[in-house]
Amino acid sequence: MKFYENAHQLVKKELPRSVRSQLYPFFLSGVIAFKEVVNSNSVLFHSEFIPNIKGRLLNYMIYRQFEPDMLSETFPFTPKPERVNNFNYKTLNLLRRNVIINVAKAKDKNSLPRKSKYKLENCRLNNFSQKQLFYNVKSKKLIVTNEPYYLFLTYGVKDDYEIDFVNLIVPNAGMTSILKNIDLMSEFALYTQDVPQEEVEKRITSLKNDVVRKLNIKLKSDGEGDEK
Repeated sequence: MKFYENAHQLVKKELPRSVRSQLYPFFLSGVIAFKEVVNSNSVLFHSEFIPNIKGRLLNYMIYRQFEPDMLSETFPFTPKPERVNNFNYKTLNLLRRNVIINVAKAKDKNSLPRKSKYKLENCRLNNFSQKQLFYNVKSKKLIVTNEPYYLFLTYGVKDDYEIDFVNLIVPNAGMTSILKNIDLMSEFALYTQDVPQEEVEKRITSLKNDVVRKLNIKLKSDGEGDEK
């Protein structure tokens, strides 16, 4: 485990722009693919109650891209879904060296996501003012913890399903304030050459095909069930 004096140093060493610039395109392609799927399946999505599920479908289309079969071999993070409650709800963590990045929605780009037990437990390690030590009762010695720093990849979507923001945030140990906040959407606009456009378009096509195929399978399955 490597220790850093502050959040700025942590991001500079662990998540340089060449690495973090690869995160925003997933949200961009997710939103584009979502809108194209909805627009090309107007009959399927024609209902007064469709807005109730559109948000969930969009979230799925963003998260789906972080599964192994959708990722390139050069992607610098290791995705790790984590079950966080008794309802089998899973959150998405991205692992890289000495950091864990939790993907979560937030109210706006200057806000932290909603607090939860697992988030608070992980944020406690973001104490840059002192070494991360604990007392081992058996050995009667202070031991350095081998646990990573905890960050958030927050995002928000507008009412018209356009991306509002995507930010990389380093919270403090109590999850009460932000130590470092990077606007990945603005960075992408400045450095789009870091991610080939063909890669984004390929991801959009793969995602659309995957979702439409699953929708068709679901509809076919439901239809067969009705006939019995």
